[in-house]
Amino acid sequence: MINLTTMKKIVLITCFISFSISSQAFSLKIDKMRIYETVKPGDVIQGVINVMNDSKSPQQISTLVEDIDFKHSEQLIDFKTLGSQTDSCARWISFMPKDMEIPPVSMKAVQYIISVPKDVTLAEYYAVIYIESAASTPTDLSATILASSKARMAVLVKITLSGLAAPQGTVEKISVVPAKDDKPMEITYDFDNTGNVLQKVNGSFSIIDAEGNLYGRGTLNQGVAKGGNKISIITTWDGELRPGEYDLVAEFKYDPKQTEIREAHFTIE
Repeated sequence: MINLTTMKKIVLITCFISFSISSQAFSLKIDKMRIYETVKPGDVIQGVINVMNDSKSPQQISTLVEDIDFKHSEQLIDFKTLGSQTDSCARWISFMPKDMEIPPVSMKAVQYIISVPKDVTLAEYYAVIYIESAASTPTDLSATILASSKARMAVLVKITLSGLAAPQGTVEKISVVPAKDDKPMEITYDFDNTGNVLQKVNGSFSIIDAEGNLYGRGTLNQGVAKGGNKISIITTWDGELRPGEYDLVAEFKYDPKQTEIREAHFTIE
């Protein structure tokens, strides 16, 4: 869940990220939006981010890193200055080259090297890599952020230490607020991440009456929690139910391939 503001939020799409800037319309794309690696202390990770210039003019780009945090109450990634977070891996990352020019209708690779220290103590570390153009402020913000009047494309980095990771957690409860007036039904679940790595919680639900008849199904909104944090996730459902007694049965799945069933009873008047 990543939001967009004028300074510190980005929108990540599932394949390429592209944009156009002012009257000098051009398009830059990257082929990777995240780097998630499970390693051991002292390991070195290498890879490339391909950057494509679809325009008819050369484009100058540079590469840099910053820290990130996570706002659990809002389910948003928050972007922080370099060195401000204790669980940052930003300083482990180097690039080759760091700055370069991409010719028209061409693609070049930025090589990244992530050198994991041998004395790490946390189970998971995070950062964000920016591929930044030297162009002026973009007018199409569909997949960019504004920062220092430059257009940026972001790649999220998560490094998990296999020997230190201890994923644990539980769905503490689920509750239902029936639809009322113009408000749809609200389904809320609380997840407690008692482990030390980030967890993504997915769930689905079924609504049955006292006789076991199925009246509705749906998917619960995904929740994301870093280790040691609790989250409360709300899902709305606009289906119609006649007056009576019902049970909502929800199935939750989260790392490492854990499944939990939770039930909530509610009444439609």
